[in-house]
Amino acid sequence: MQERRKARRLPRQEKTFVEKDSGKKEITLMDISLGGMRVQLDEELKAGTVLTLQANILPRSGSFFMRGEVTWVKEICPGQFETGVKFTKISTIPLY
Repeated sequence: MQERRKARRLPRQEKTFVEKDSGKKEITLMDISLGGMRVQLDEELKAGTVLTLQANILPRSGSFFMRGEVTWVKEICPGQFETGVKFTKISTIPLY
């Protein structure tokens, strides 16, 4: 299978935060690149859902704030979903 990603992924297994209409929630960051991230959620989101995320990606650098769109979802076990998010905005200050 041919790799379609344009940027190198950095594997991570750490907690991060997602904010949606229902409020802020802790999730697991699986990997990240310049173009997006893969996260693990306990709910199935639809492709096109817009998320605001917060993560500490680099050691000793504060949080990064990202806005992105869900591009794919895969159920990995009952009630757990890997979710691909494509970034639309990245900032070092909170996005509102």
